[in-house]
Parts: sequence; C-alpha cells; structure tokens
Amino acid sequence: MKTTPVRVWSGVYEALQLYARSQKMDASTVASIALMQNLMSKDELPERAKEAIVKDFFEALGTIISESKGELAKWAMAALKQGKPE
Repeated sequence: MKTTPVRVWSGVYEALQLYARSQKMDASTVASIALMQNLMSKDELPERAKEAIVKDFFEALGTIISESKGELAKWAMAALKQGKPE
C-alpha cells in the first residue's frame, strides 16, 4: 500500500487539533511552538534562522497573552488575594 502525503498530513493535522484542544490552545500556536523547540535544538541552524524562530516565538506568546488576558487577570487577582494577610 502506498501512503500519500495527503493521508499522512491529514493524520498529523487531526492529532495536532486534538492535542491543541486538550491544551486549550490554538493549533497553529501548538505547531509553531513544537517546530521552534525542535529547530532551536539543532546546532547547525544558522543564527539568522534562530533569530527568526525567536521572533515568531514571542509573537505567538503575545497572541496567547492577548487572547487569555481575562483569565490572566483572574489568576493575578487570585494570587494577590492569597498574598494579603487577613
């Protein structure tokens, strides 16, 4: 049986979607982070390529923070309340 790229990538896409949902994240963010982690571990990757990866990482991080600002605010408020003496 010959495997076609479409079949392989559709399985990867489905797995990525399921994993992203379980992490409560966007699938493109999950894929970007996984790819960046893998590429950054390669010593032979040129510095300019690593800089581009880091730039994308911070862009993804900014998106996560922006989309989760309500939850982050609740977390920060709960943390502040725990730190106050009664």
